[in-house]
This record gives sequence, structure tokens and C-alpha cells, in this order.
Amino acid sequence: MSLDPPRLALALQFAAREQPSLARCLSVASLVLQSGGDPEQTLAALLQGVSRSGQLPEQAVADSFGAETARLLASTAEPTDPGPRASPEGSPAAARASQVQAWREGRQDYLLRLGSLGERELLIVTCREFQEVRDLVQELKYQGPSVWKRFGTQPLELFWYFREVLQLAYGKLDRARHRALLGEFAAALQSLKASAGAS
Repeated sequence: MSLDPPRLALALQFAAREQPSLARCLSVASLVLQSGGDPEQTLAALLQGVSRSGQLPEQAVADSFGAETARLLASTAEPTDPGPRASPEGSPAAARASQVQAWREGRQDYLLRLGSLGERELLIVTCREFQEVRDLVQELKYQGPSVWKRFGTQPLELFWYFREVLQLAYGKLDRARHRALLGEFAAALQSLKASAGAS
């Protein structure tokens, strides 16, 4: 089934409301489509940025793009990372450690939720996290370690999370159908690990 041009055009209009994430969402949607995703999966990937910002309620997605697109978008939503935390000891290092711990606990809960998803949902998540890894590798190459400052955790914690997502993908996605996606994700993850170690 091919993408319906009017629905795609409307999704692009919505996605453009969240300019900072537009390029990434376009890349993820492209990956989903290249990996054999159907129109609903592709639209859900494209709308993730504007949905996360709160500019596109779930009911509006259902009304404009159908119940299945709305379901996929809701079930694959990214977790919200914790912000900076005040430490009881008043130490910046202790506050940072508390934030990292909260980040890991949130991601552990998210991984448990991902484990209950089906292949349709996990394809979207896998493409999104693969794109995140690719972007990180490129940013580290040109911007250096300052890239890590925007995350609520440590580099090796990020590597742990992406590795867990990849393992879930290996277990649930059709390996023959998604060999290229899984192989490229694994290779990008190794590049990220090397970059994180170097940083």
C-alpha cells in the first residue's frame, strides 16, 4: 500500500510545526518506509516530534490520519527524560548522579514497555533510535564531547540503552526482512561506543 499524497502533505504540515525535530522525523520516516513500513507506520514516525511537543493531541491524529496511526504514535512515544535534580547534599556531583539514576530507571521502565510491543511498533522505535545513534556519531565527529551535555545521563548509559533496543529488535523483527537495518544499527552503535570511550 502506498502513501496517500494528501495525508502525507497534511502530516508534513503538522510536522513542520516543530522545526527543531523536523529533519530527524523526516529521516526516521524515511527509514521506516525503506524498511518496508506501511503508510500508518510512516506517518506515525513523521508525526513523533509534533506529538511529543503537545501540539498534536491523539484525537486530532485519529481524526486526520486514522485510528491505527494514532495508536502507533501513542504506543511508540519517547520517554520524557528527567531534568536537573537538586541534591540533598547540595553537591553538583551528587545531583548529577541522582539525575543519571533517574534517567536509567526511566529507560528501564520504557524498555519493559517496548518488550510488550509488536513488530509494527518496534520497527518505528528501532528506526528512531538508529537515527539517533547516527546523528550522535556525526555530532561527536564535528562538535566533540560538548554534545553529551544535552542528555540527562552519561555516554556509556546511552550506549547501554541503545544496545538494549537493538537486542529487542533482533528478537522481534524479521531478521531476513530487516537485515540491512539491524546490521547498520549495530555498526553505528559500535561507532558510538568508540566515540563515547574516546570522549
